[in-house]
Amino acid sequence: MKLKILFQKILEENVTIELKNGVYISGLIVDIDKHMNIYFKNAKRTLNERNTIFIDHMFIRGNKIRYIILPNWFNFDSVFFKSKQNFRKL
Repeated sequence: MKLKILFQKILEENVTIELKNGVYISGLIVDIDKHMNIYFKNAKRTLNERNTIFIDHMFIRGNKIRYIILPNWFNFDSVFFKSKQNFRKL
């Protein structure tokens, strides 16, 4: 399964990512490109619970991402099941 299919499902959703340097970024995903670069809108950058900065627009380079924390409602089974059906049709 291509990651692009997975990430198209979470566009315009609030997501949290953890960077390799320990910083957490939360915000609305506007776009994700083929290099896993993520464009956020209304982002919140948190280093410690005390150090929080709000940013209108933010770009995160894909190779700096450690984890992507998806929304709780996200259903992996529906994405995997649909992608398997598409492969069988080919």
